[in-house]
Amino acid sequence: MKIIDKSATMSSKQVVVVDFSDFEHRKTAITHAVMQAAENEGVFYVKNHGINQCLVDSMFARSADFFKLDDVTKKQYSFDKPRNAG
Repeated sequence: MKIIDKSATMSSKQVVVVDFSDFEHRKTAITHAVMQAAENEGVFYVKNHGINQCLVDSMFARSADFFKLDDVTKKQYSFDKPRNAG
């Protein structure tokens, strides 16, 4: 079973895909794959994560709504620098 699949493409560049299937039995391998992809590629897709697509779509929509706000409004929301890793 592939943990990392570089077959997904984005703007003609390959993007790493990390497969989260059977997570409970593959935690160590999946953790290693995520760390490797994050450190070496900087971006990756996750598949078979088990999160309902409606929830994923809703979160992306809320994020888009937030970033459409003007800067003054966005600055009203706290930003926890010590805990932000992104």
